[in-house]
Amino acid sequence: MYASIKQESINYALSQQFKKDINYADFQTTEIHGGTVGNVYLVTGSDGTADGEKMPYRIVLKIQKKW
Repeated sequence: MYASIKQESINYALSQQFKKDINYADFQTTEIHGGTVGNVYLVTGSDGTADGEKMPYRIVLKIQKKW
């Protein structure tokens, strides 16, 4: 897992994607591409909504490096 990925950020992104309140999200990361400008990760897992629904998800995350 990439250390600087915050749980709150994953929950917010999933809330926006699914248009539902997300209570929790389990996630694992796989580096897709690394470079001098930034790194790209595939974030996968499952989340739980406020109404008890569990949904699997996959999102792509890019972390930009500072110059």
